Amino acid sequence: MKNTLILTSMTAALMSLSSQAAVIINPTTITYTGTGVEFFTDETHLIDGSGLSEPVTVANVGTVTHASVGSGNAWVTNDPGAGGGDYFAESGDATIVFEVTFDQAYSVTDFVNWAYGFGTVNDNNISSVTFDYGVGNFDSSTGPIAIAEASSGGASVITSLGGITADRIRLTVTDNHYIPVGGDGGDRLGLAELRFVGTAVPEPSTTGLIGLAGLAFILRRRR
Repeated sequence: MKNTLILTSMTAALMSLSSQAAVIINPTTITYTGTGVEFFTDETHLIDGSGLSEPVTVANVGTVTHASVGSGNAWVTNDPGAGGGDYFAESGDATIVFEVTFDQAYSVTDFVNWAYGFGTVNDNNISSVTFDYGVGNFDSSTGPIAIAEASSGGASVITSLGGITADRIRLTVTDNHYIPVGGDGGDRLGLAELRFVGTAVPEPSTTGLIGLAGLAFILRRRR
């Protein structure tokens, strides 16, 4: 009877963990570590909600918009060509790298970014990103992931990350949406806001609880 009670309580805890709901992950810190010269220099505007039409939730993440960008609500590089052209062709070996940390470890399913724009599509937006990630350090990485162009200025773009486990992520931008003919922008690299979506990873003590649940099950079968 005692083992049955243990199994019941542990199973209830396990079921509660398995039904964790997805949440918006707002990074607690962000640091620009690249070598590309900044024009709007405060990267904290990428995680502080400045410019967003409303607070972001899982329910509205695909519809929240961003206002026309400026120095108080976005981040952007300089124009190394001083007159247009492709940022990544003209900036030499400049890198665009941001490191973000979370309040705990998550299984991260999606990356969400809001376009750098002035009410219309702007080709300064990111188009290819590599993610280094991990818990406590950056010990895993993805290959380059294509980021779609926003359909209108300020719209959000949701990109699948497949459930990577991380309490920190390093974003290395490898290209923007520069279009040689008929495009608008691309001479700089800019972002307006970013978030992630995922589920909380159980703390080690909780993982131990799951193990006890399995042990209780074994003991019950042996009686």
